[in-house]
Amino acid sequence: MTSISSPKVEDELEKQKKFSPSTSKKACFLGIPTELRCEIYKKYFEKIASQERYTSQVPQVFDEANALFLVSKQVYNESRDLFRSHILRPPMKAFDLFADSWPDFKKTFRRIPRPLWSQPNCEFNVQLCILNSPKSGNNYPIAKILNVIACDLGFESHVELARVSPLYTDIYSQLRVHQKRIYEMDGGEGCTLDFKVETHSELCDWEYVHIQGELKDILKIRCLEQILEIED
Repeated sequence: MTSISSPKVEDELEKQKKFSPSTSKKACFLGIPTELRCEIYKKYFEKIASQERYTSQVPQVFDEANALFLVSKQVYNESRDLFRSHILRPPMKAFDLFADSWPDFKKTFRRIPRPLWSQPNCEFNVQLCILNSPKSGNNYPIAKILNVIACDLGFESHVELARVSPLYTDIYSQLRVHQKRIYEMDGGEGCTLDFKVETHSELCDWEYVHIQGELKDILKIRCLEQILEIED
């Protein structure tokens, strides 16, 4: 059975939509003077970007900033410059994104705010360090990641890339792995790639990759989007 709403009922429903709690709160906030709203934005950014949170809770800082930006277009336009001045102001505190989980790395990297991508005063170090072994129990797509990078560098596979990359002892894993500097271009320092796919070990088969570099250099990896699309 199809019900037909009367004009009065429709008017009442429309009023309820306009004056729902979330809408009325937003309207109340936007109704205060702009200068006062800006002071509130400043206090908010000062709180979420306190000294001790820069390295330990970087993703949360950005999530909380994005939560403010998503309130409305007006709030975003008013607060974005304050975000830059309070979180990206010089002298910069160092940001660190260190991930030992492939899903966490992809999720966190996607949440880095665009203003940081080209911020000259930003020291933002990015590291992905993942290991597959019987002890770790991980099954990350390390070989796939390495093959994508190898092919982008002009090699047929990570096996060929390993042949031109010297071995050394990685300080994080204490494993004997290959190391190569990659994507040193446009005046950047490039990134360091430590890796090994061991399938004939006396102990066990294992795979390891450790990519590290500054954000501005990580973003120069031509195949970055292709890497981030690799399934967990």
